[in-house]
Formats: sequence, structure tokens, C-alpha cells
Amino acid sequence: MIFKFLTLIIELLVVSYLLGYPVSKRRPLFIREFSSLVIVLTFFSVIAIFSSPLFYLLGVLLGTIVYFYGRVWFVLGVSITQVKSALEKALVMTRSEFNNGNNEYDVQDLLKISISNFAGFQIIRFYPYQKTRKVSLIQNVFRKFISNYYISF
Repeated sequence: MIFKFLTLIIELLVVSYLLGYPVSKRRPLFIREFSSLVIVLTFFSVIAIFSSPLFYLLGVLLGTIVYFYGRVWFVLGVSITQVKSALEKALVMTRSEFNNGNNEYDVQDLLKISISNFAGFQIIRFYPYQKTRKVSLIQNVFRKFISNYYISF
């Protein structure tokens, strides 16, 4: 009983740090690959505490799928126009040539980026054609532009 209670408290602290800390600093909620893995694992481990331990296995399976296959970023607190402007600024700053489609960007045969909206979250998907330093640079500059926005409550 004490083990379950301590596990629940630790998991709630981890999730509150990942989700609550940026919001307390008035920054957008930005969930990347590793953060989404931790949130999925925590969610299923909380369910496993109160029901069957098989939910741990399901959480690990879904978490690894999200981490390795997804390459999805979730952003809450920023509008889709702000995400598009941040992406365009990041592409210009990294001197990348890009083609803008309907919420899709093709970057110099290196990367395809799509932006969509689901339940208030802006979902950004990266489809790298090749894994190079420039792709990592584009993602890092884009992440920094997004994290510099302030949200209003």
C-alpha cells in the first residue's frame, strides 16, 4: 500500500514538472519525444497501480512506439499562426530553402514538416529524409522560437 502511494506521488511530481512548470512561467506547454514517452509511461503506470500490472507492459510498448515512430511535438498555448511564423523564422535563420504548402513545408530535400491542430494542441510532425546537422539545427532553432512565446490566461 505504501509502495503504491509513493509511486503515485513520484509519478504525479514528474508529470507536474513536465506539464506544470512551463505553464507557471507563462511559457507554452511543449511536449517533445522524450517528454511524451515519460507522460505515456506515467499514465499507464498509474493505471497499473490500481488495476493489472500488464498495463506497465502496455505503457512501455506504447511509449516506445511514440518515441521511435512518432517524432511528433505537441504545443499548447500557441496559435497555429504563431507556430507557422516561428517555423518560417527558423527556416530563414538557418538559410534553408523551403516550399510552403497547405500546413506543410518541404525543406531542400532534407525534411518535411506538417502542422495540424487537434483539441487545442498544435501537432508538429517531422519527416526527415536524411538525418544531418542541418535538420537538427532547424529543429533546435524552431524549438527555441516556440519556447520564447508567452501565453496569456
